[in-house]
Amino acid sequence: MALTYVATALVALLLATPPATAAPLIVGRELSAYDVIVAGGGVGGLIAATRLAEAGQKVILLERGTASTFKSGGNVTVPWNSTVTAVDVPSLAGSISTAMPWVHCSDTAGIAGCLLGGSGSINALMFVTPSTVDFEHWPAGWKYSDMIKSGAVKRITERNPGETHPSSDGELYDQALGLDMASFLNGAGYGHADAIAEPWKKRGYWSHPPVNVRNSVRAGPAATYLPTALANPNFSFMLESKVVRIIRNGSEATGVEFEDASGQRETLSLRKGGKIVLGAGTLSTPRILFNSGIGPTAQIETVQNGTTNVTLPPRQDWINLPVGENLRDHAIVKVVYNTTAPDVITPYNFTGTLTQPNLTDAALYNQQGKGVLAQTVQRLVFWQTAVGNDSLTRYTQNTVEYSTDNNTFMIYHYLTHGVTSVGSLGIDSDGNTYEIVKPSYTTPGDVSAFAAFLDKFRSQVKATNGLITESSATANISSADLAANTWTSGYHWLSTARMGISNNGSCVTDVNTKVYGTDNIFVVDGSFHPDLPIGNTQAVIALAAEHAWPKILAA
Repeated sequence: MALTYVATALVALLLATPPATAAPLIVGRELSAYDVIVAGGGVGGLIAATRLAEAGQKVILLERGTASTFKSGGNVTVPWNSTVTAVDVPSLAGSISTAMPWVHCSDTAGIAGCLLGGSGSINALMFVTPSTVDFEHWPAGWKYSDMIKSGAVKRITERNPGETHPSSDGELYDQALGLDMASFLNGAGYGHADAIAEPWKKRGYWSHPPVNVRNSVRAGPAATYLPTALANPNFSFMLESKVVRIIRNGSEATGVEFEDASGQRETLSLRKGGKIVLGAGTLSTPRILFNSGIGPTAQIETVQNGTTNVTLPPRQDWINLPVGENLRDHAIVKVVYNTTAPDVITPYNFTGTLTQPNLTDAALYNQQGKGVLAQTVQRLVFWQTAVGNDSLTRYTQNTVEYSTDNNTFMIYHYLTHGVTSVGSLGIDSDGNTYEIVKPSYTTPGDVSAFAAFLDKFRSQVKATNGLITESSATANISSADLAANTWTSGYHWLSTARMGISNNGSCVTDVNTKVYGTDNIFVVDGSFHPDLPIGNTQAVIALAAEHAWPKILAA
């Protein structure tokens, strides 16, 4: 399969390279009002916008960033292939910020993607298909069985299924590390599963990495939904257009104010009975809500007294909701391991691939879409559970990648579904969101559960009698200390506009994803999710968006 694409005249209008233009880059905008205004072109926003336009709604999507993939108009191609950007090439996920340094948001509490596709265009491409357990704590109407009945599972599977063998020939390349780890895990009692075809097998199973790749390039809604939307006359969208606030008349939203790349502000209006759909992401949707007079009073007052010149609604129209107050994240403990396996494990030079790839590998990818460059950096992933001192079960996800030296590798140990720790998100006077309280390991149950998992895994490593050993950097640190004191963020933030069945002081959105106290403001990104999934968040955000848009349409 030759990776050669022809950009249409329409897509050619969307150039990704700064400097910023004096006016937003626009496709299909008209001066008339819209049925739906979608704020944010990330995973949830793109899916909802596409589907609502297909349902006959006149939709405009505003994305604050630039184009991403080559087919979406990205023109910052890699030096060795003029038809792909760094976003497209699966093996270059770690080099996107080098090739396109402007793609990270500068005003969020952590790493987030400010480009078409959102964080789904800059992440490491893990696509961990959810199943029943992932939705066990969601409200009625949002269980996995409900998503099967609604057709959401079928729709996402048809449009964006994920892969465990992303090379065009179905083969796996550069597998010494993966094979060694598979052998070790088999000996430790783990079973093998295909995480795409068997998503329910997440307790004591390993899989080849499930990744968001299709036709040898990054998938995701910018690749699998946007082309359909562009062909629909009901759909318009604007790049470099950052939604600042929702314009409200009491409980009714009447439009949005947005800011273009030059800093100039404009407004867009809704038709009577229209809807605002927020898809700006877990760390940015709260900003739009704060700026719209929705959230804790202290956060809205920060906006009022700040430097961003935001026009708030009258104080009597402020809506006091716990926006930002249920922030959740996967935490990671990174551990380096050594191996004395007879087959030498040599780290692949992913970083050098951006400018100086292996010529054979580049030729295989360019001409046939196959080989190591069609794969991601992960070599294997496995899941297990552990019980904390509160008797509650947590899940772990463990991703195996190369380390820096021969015969070494890194495991990213995540504590995921079942965690009870939460943090909170706020806004500062300059309009940046920040973590008031970090959301990881704030409860003893989470620390004890993760320590229990690490204790067991370390004992399994020691049982190899030197075939695998833990690096001296962590070998003498107790599992409890590793869990409590060495974690970093997994950048998998959720729940800052949490969904719930009643406006009881702990929820922001109802079961139709409508913001409480409003007539027509909805949320479709990860911020409305009430719980963390077992794996990386992109697949669950996509599935939830497919389930949400019919509810938004009918509300």
